[in-house]
Amino acid sequence: MYTVFFNTLDYPNKWVLRGSTIPGGGLDPIPDEDCQVADTQEEIFKHVPEGLFPISRDENDHPSVVVTFI
Repeated sequence: MYTVFFNTLDYPNKWVLRGSTIPGGGLDPIPDEDCQVADTQEEIFKHVPEGLFPISRDENDHPSVVVTFI
């Protein structure tokens, strides 16, 4: 699972792509340590792995979440 964020606390005014692992049977994703950072949305979307599909935002998502891919 990969999530695109914009304007996070650690990267203000930047686009960030973070991968996460969902442990077997678990509901809470564990964020990967590495991330990609870009100045534009177009640039960050180039880092999303092929074959993934976007899912809708959840009302409980943090405001910095733009889209999640699974």
